[in-house]
Amino acid sequence: MTKKRKHTRAEQTLWVFAVLAVFLAVAVLNYNQKTSRRVNEEIHATLESYAQQQADHVRTVLSGQFDSLGAFASYLGQAGMEDTETFLNAADAIRQTQEFYRITMANLNGNGMTNEGIQRNIKNLKEFQAAVKGEQTISEPFISSIEDGYLCVLLAVPIKNPQGEITGVLCGSYTAEQFGTLFLHDNFERNDASVLINGQGDVIVASKDEEMVVRDKSLENIYEKTKNEAFLDGHSVEDMQQAAKNQEKLVSLIQEGEQEYYVTQTPFGYNGWTLLSAMKRGEVDSSYAFVRTYAARLNIAFAVSFLLGFLLIFYLFRTERKALRAQTQKLLEEKEKLEVSEERFRLLARDSDVLVFELNNLDHTLEFNENFEKILGIKPDYQSFLDGKWVYPDDVTAFSRILPQFSSKKRGYDAEHPFL
Repeated sequence: MTKKRKHTRAEQTLWVFAVLAVFLAVAVLNYNQKTSRRVNEEIHATLESYAQQQADHVRTVLSGQFDSLGAFASYLGQAGMEDTETFLNAADAIRQTQEFYRITMANLNGNGMTNEGIQRNIKNLKEFQAAVKGEQTISEPFISSIEDGYLCVLLAVPIKNPQGEITGVLCGSYTAEQFGTLFLHDNFERNDASVLINGQGDVIVASKDEEMVVRDKSLENIYEKTKNEAFLDGHSVEDMQQAAKNQEKLVSLIQEGEQEYYVTQTPFGYNGWTLLSAMKRGEVDSSYAFVRTYAARLNIAFAVSFLLGFLLIFYLFRTERKALRAQTQKLLEEKEKLEVSEERFRLLARDSDVLVFELNNLDHTLEFNENFEKILGIKPDYQSFLDGKWVYPDDVTAFSRILPQFSSKKRGYDAEHPFL
């Protein structure tokens, strides 16, 4: 059976180092993954919270606008729609405190008057038809039929008399720029871009360089513009469209050219519209830069420790290699000296009358020099030698006493016996 080689100190150290290195590598990798996942979760939670704030802001602003318009409609219902002078005075007063560009009052036939005294019929507006049924609505952007022809968004509420009967419709309209400012102005400082889109992805209004932009051709349809961009978080344009359709919040990470953006979309709450806000990834991630810095420092510390450990192992191997080389050289020198000594002894034994033999009880072998055959003319074997076959009969008993001494711990045993 082959004897198992004993590991050197360097090899043992290497095994310990390898186990520790693997353990630390797994620990650092696990820490990096958990840290990255946690940071991403925090970023998404922050952006979703921001989206919720936007949604709350939209509801608050719209609620305020509808409340103002509804209060005016209630006043007109009490005073009577025939009093045009009252309407004109009150409309001017409201326009000074609200963002309405124009206010229009119409009877159930659609015949109405604007705050400038312009007569018009709005019966064909679907917002008018919805208000007649008691609903309050917001229109899609459209070009005003009045001579100024501005792109406008219109809010419509019913006018009710003291008995609660609908007697007409009150409309407040904004220019698209005014309407966008109501909802996007507060986002200038935090966002690189804010866009209000309809259900098909067409841009209604957008903020650009801290100004309101209406129907910018470069942003005409946000889905068409975005479908060629790279999504870095597994989302897609289809996901954006589905979230808009379901009126759900969604945060996507999109790369546009060399720049990466977090795009947060928030349901507007009316007409299937959606608010989109884009923020540079670097600006968002900067809030968590310290976490990534600590993770990077940990990685560097691990790399340095691994390098130092490797250098230590290298040093130990090199030191033991030198020691083994010196030990091997010493053994070779001793072996050479022993071989020379054995050769001298062999020559001496051959040229003299000395009989030399070696009895091995473990292997049951007998080795002897050539003088046995030269002087005695015999070639003894192991068993015959033990039986005393080659000893004088009178000395067999004494010779047999020698054999137990071979197994004893004595360093030597002296005896004289003549051979036949």
